Amino acid sequence: VDRHVFAKRLRVWVNADGFISQLDIKALENFEPGPEPHWQFIAPAGDGRSVVIHLVARMPVGENTVRFQFTRPNRAGVEPRLGRPLPLDCRVCLTVRLDIEDRGFHGETLRNPGSEAHFTNATHRLHAGVGFSFTPAPERHLRVESDAGVFHQAAEWSMAIPHPIEASRGMVAAADAWSPGWFEIPMPPGSTATLTATAERGGEPQEGEPGTGRPGKDSEDPVVGPLLRAARAFVVARGGARTVIAGYPWFLDWGRDSLIAARGLLAGGMESEVRSLLEVFARFEDRGTLPNAIHGENASNRETSDAPLWFGMLCEEWAGHVQRRDIYDHRISPGGRTVADVLRSIACGYLAGTPNGTKVDASSGLVWSPGHFTWMDTNHPAGTPREGYPAEIQALWIRLLRQLAEQIG
Repeated sequence: VDRHVFAKRLRVWVNADGFISQLDIKALENFEPGPEPHWQFIAPAGDGRSVVIHLVARMPVGENTVRFQFTRPNRAGVEPRLGRPLPLDCRVCLTVRLDIEDRGFHGETLRNPGSEAHFTNATHRLHAGVGFSFTPAPERHLRVESDAGVFHQAAEWSMAIPHPIEASRGMVAAADAWSPGWFEIPMPPGSTATLTATAERGGEPQEGEPGTGRPGKDSEDPVVGPLLRAARAFVVARGGARTVIAGYPWFLDWGRDSLIAARGLLAGGMESEVRSLLEVFARFEDRGTLPNAIHGENASNRETSDAPLWFGMLCEEWAGHVQRRDIYDHRISPGGRTVADVLRSIACGYLAGTPNGTKVDASSGLVWSPGHFTWMDTNHPAGTPREGYPAEIQALWIRLLRQLAEQIG
């Protein structure tokens, strides 16, 4: 529900026969984005020589874990960009620092005497010197370790790390981070070393579970394939069900966002995930209202006039997509209402007037919407409130009535 930030950034330097350089944008030869992004760095080794270091980042499905895998190729050759030789005889060692934080996703880390004591007292070197643990509270635990080399305790603060994207949005433009020490990782030719940062306390990742970016057959189309992989990253677990997160890093399950996005998930073949999402939101329906946002089990924010209507459209499109009408007869829980009951409740709620103020005008049959109850609901900066009779609300309302008349009765 409330995401917590432990790891801010990874910094890496390479020592190649005494020539030390940072693996940053200046050393970057190639980058391949995707679920497992891949960086290729080229660093100087003196006498016109260079070394190549590959870095791949992986996040196991269902885990609060990131694994950084470093590889040095076991081959000689020539660096293609400048024609410099790539030797195998030079000694190569990596210095790796992970800058950490301990904050909610709306906060920032700042150096002060309190934070100095907080990080220092909660950090401990792991047995055999393979890494460190950071345990600021019983329910929060970070463990960072490498399968090669050794960890050296040497605390260091990084001050005023710039946040350019946040700055462009008028938010806090910089913040600090703390590093408890550095990893010394030797990289002989052909070697691989993995640095793991995890907030898990044990247990295996749920490979193959629905949603949450699970492995699956993607289209080989260069546009469709990446879109399908990206869409899966927004399908998240809610207990034993699935829903859609509205956006990282701040938003959770938002009614209209989830229900509109689910139409794309249907097109991508994720029928079971969409059905699960419908069950989640149907459970929260009350007198014609659905949650504008869900915070854990708190669904009290119902300031939306379009989410219930998008729910009806998604039910209809799910039935048409899979050529099955049993979605309407499906019971939300044993002995509970059917989806058809929920749709009838939405229509009756609009006709009678919902608790949040949405209502059908008796003289025109159109839906009147309170201000800021549609997709233009922001006050930061002030948007168009659209109080009255927004066009798409009427189209969705008419479609719900037709759906009830023709498919449900």
